[in-house]
Amino acid sequence: MEFDTIVFVIAFDKPDYTSKVMDCFIASKNISNTKLVLVDNSDFECLVDKYYFKRPDVVHFKTQFKNKSKALNQAVKAFCKQNNDFIISLDNDVEFDQFFLKKYIDSAKLKGLKYYFGTSFIVKNKPKIINQSTYRFLQGSQKGKTDQDFKKNKMFLGFSYAFFKKQWLQVGGFDERFGPGSSMGLSGDESIFQKKLIFAGFKPFLIESNPIVHKPLNSSYRKERVLKRVKQNGLTHGFQKIIESKPEYFKRLLGLLWINCKLLIMFKFYDLHVQLKYLSGYLNSLIIYIKIEDKSSIYQNIKKL
Repeated sequence: MEFDTIVFVIAFDKPDYTSKVMDCFIASKNISNTKLVLVDNSDFECLVDKYYFKRPDVVHFKTQFKNKSKALNQAVKAFCKQNNDFIISLDNDVEFDQFFLKKYIDSAKLKGLKYYFGTSFIVKNKPKIINQSTYRFLQGSQKGKTDQDFKKNKMFLGFSYAFFKKQWLQVGGFDERFGPGSSMGLSGDESIFQKKLIFAGFKPFLIESNPIVHKPLNSSYRKERVLKRVKQNGLTHGFQKIIESKPEYFKRLLGLLWINCKLLIMFKFYDLHVQLKYLSGYLNSLIIYIKIEDKSSIYQNIKKL
């Protein structure tokens, strides 16, 4: 199976991080018919040194959309002309070795259009000391995910995975209600897209021993940032649940109320504090749902294989 490969990196406002991703791309071996597109939705005039864009295989694509999902949908339409174009999406704060992209391309040629692809996720530069009461509430992107972890839950971590344009078309692209820049403050764009692929009948394929390296900011490990993220998770999970099944949303709400009551009775006040943050986000999702016009399911109009 032959195809062109387009690597999308969305910039946000992190020029140093973005430069490292582009350096890794340039150092990659044996990736013919492959182009990197920097999707620049930042407020900077230009995020990286202009020498990158003198290369024929690197493109700077400026978009006015701050919404990550909307910007990427626009970029896919602009640069992926064939339905069998292979798309590798990468976060802007990652690094990888010189054969990382080749392993993606080889796997896609081997497995074909019924699969989408991802790898394990190594986290480096973690703070030497992390409060243990806070650690268990960290995101996977702050702790990492091994090949074995993936085999347990079948979901790739972060926005670093790959798929064909045909699959993107079949599931209606990225859901613009989710992700950085969402008007509703919802995260989870990466997992929503994977859920749609699985619903449509595509299978995840783990490329083993091909980790991507994530280097989060040290500030993301601070207690106040962790609590903020926990609240956002409650908001995102609640909204997903309510557009999938209203009875399940309220069943889950009762379960969360019971958990908080138990923690109060057991005098586990730190855990109670965290769970209350999650609960407040979960409740806010109901308010958002009531107010918005677009109440469609994340699986709307998706035809299964």
